[in-house]
Amino acid sequence: MRTFYKNIALLVSTFLLTAVAMIACQSGADDANALKSEVIKVHDRIMPRNAELLQAKADLTGLIAALDSLKQHNPEADTARIRREADSLIAALDAADLAMSEWMHEFRTDYSEMEHEQVMDYLNGEKARIAEVEQAYEESIGGARALMDSLGEQN
Repeated sequence: MRTFYKNIALLVSTFLLTAVAMIACQSGADDANALKSEVIKVHDRIMPRNAELLQAKADLTGLIAALDSLKQHNPEADTARIRREADSLIAALDAADLAMSEWMHEFRTDYSEMEHEQVMDYLNGEKARIAEVEQAYEESIGGARALMDSLGEQN
């Protein structure tokens, strides 16, 4: 009879440990899914700005093409400085666009070969990386707007 109770106790203990392990795994999966969702939300905020980035680049390219005309219209305009700023901003816009393309190409969504801690480390790294891409978009688009606005005020 004692063996029977020992077997029951062992069975109940095994069941409880299995249940706790399953709950812990589910909690870890929920954490990873929540973090992945945060990463994707940043990506989704940036993507609509791609058209804005391309328009800013087109505006700067048009500005560079019109510098001779600007100099004739306003001989005191520092067109060399404007050209340097526009070239620098175009490079920043291109870098932001490339960073986004690389991030999208390299972002992994299959974590089946990774332990929970590895998944969390990976997603935290990707969250920081996509935040840098977002900052590059903000700074390059904002810089292009600021330059174009400053020239609009001079004319």
